[in-house]
Amino acid sequence: MTHAAEASAMTSPITWADGNSRHSFACRACGVNAGQSHVLDIPNPNEDLPKLQLYRCGRCDSLNYAPFHMPPEIPWEQRNDEQREHARACVKFYVEQAAGVDTLASMLFAIPQPLRDAETRFVEVGCGYGFSLDMARQMFGWEAIGVDPSTIAFLGGQQLGVNILNEYIAPGFQLPGGLGDVVLCAEVIEHIEEPRDFLACVSGLIADDGYLLLTTPDADGCTPHRAESDLLPMLSPSCHTMLFSKQALKALLQHIGFTHIDLQSTGNTLRALASRSPKTLAKINARRDVSLYLHYLRERSQTLPEGTPVQHGLLYRWFKELVQFGLYEEALPVFEKLARSYQRRYRVNLMNPNSAARLLIRAPRANFMSFMNAVPINLCGILYYRGMIALNFENNKIRSHSYFHNAEAVGSSLMNFFQMHSMSDGEIANLTLLGRDHAHLSQKQLAAMRWLQITRQRVRNFLRKN
Repeated sequence: MTHAAEASAMTSPITWADGNSRHSFACRACGVNAGQSHVLDIPNPNEDLPKLQLYRCGRCDSLNYAPFHMPPEIPWEQRNDEQREHARACVKFYVEQAAGVDTLASMLFAIPQPLRDAETRFVEVGCGYGFSLDMARQMFGWEAIGVDPSTIAFLGGQQLGVNILNEYIAPGFQLPGGLGDVVLCAEVIEHIEEPRDFLACVSGLIADDGYLLLTTPDADGCTPHRAESDLLPMLSPSCHTMLFSKQALKALLQHIGFTHIDLQSTGNTLRALASRSPKTLAKINARRDVSLYLHYLRERSQTLPEGTPVQHGLLYRWFKELVQFGLYEEALPVFEKLARSYQRRYRVNLMNPNSAARLLIRAPRANFMSFMNAVPINLCGILYYRGMIALNFENNKIRSHSYFHNAEAVGSSLMNFFQMHSMSDGEIANLTLLGRDHAHLSQKQLAAMRWLQITRQRVRNFLRKN
């Protein structure tokens, strides 16, 4: 069984339909009522509500949830103290672990090089916490502005110091300061109940010779053969309203006036670079600048307030990237910085990985906010990648076994907590399994070493006696 298949066992089950059941409603992607075939059922995170049903459009092959109702976002100023505390706990989970900062960086690197080198007004619609805005400003020196009505955007604007308009986009909406040269709309339209109208509004924010860079999950990637650990982020029950097919997205971009479109599919994600003018014809850049991204993680993690979740999140990502590229000597000081900060905030000693597992045992699982405040959510990854340093650089099998074993223990505890609160995290699920496998392997190696030592000693004793 693969790691992905094993990780799927930790998530809520998906029930695939036979496709014979049909429903009649207009597709959110193409706007046509061509009949919808039943694809799957998935549990609603709100256990008081029935399962959600996903249908495939008979015209454009996009996927639509029905029935569906997206509750309105409660503005920060209208939230009570408990709701605000809950929001801060969710943001902590996001910035420490869940945010795909490397993916966001890759989207910026997808912008053609000549445009990245120019003076650019960068706009992100649905910017969330604001990492893309921060990287555009820090890596490229762009003027950056975001638009997002969510609480995570409100808090991200404060914590990163980026310019975010905490409001909805609607017909007639205008950006202060003029139109954007590049407008990014990343993983947003699948959350919108009326994506066609929404994209028409987004189009109005782009200069005549500007670009739209858009990403969204690919409906074609939703198949029974894909592991649930990959499917769940795409499906995101109660958060996503629909998934575009490649042909539906291209048709919609053409419909709202884009004449030059480079549209690519990665299997899970559709990525489009669109413009209205032949002189701005360009293709998505497929290469990311790893050194520039590492530079951002290093510099930004040193300028953010010490001991904050966002600083811990960027330090962890910097540490992880260095280990993955085999830069072990450079990674060790980053680990030590994390260890000092976690000792102060959580009273956990990362130099002794057993201390990490004990922290999870003490953490109050029943209360979401208390648990989030008591535990660093990226702890499993920190232990796993420290184990890789011990294994590949220090050649210390005892130390690597301890880190891998505790990475598995911490990851399992985190996944159990996530299940209790209708959450998931694919990276932690995968690292938990990798930690287990490496722990078993190192345990066998240690046993073989001990057997060899015992055998050698017996031979020495025999030779002395004879």
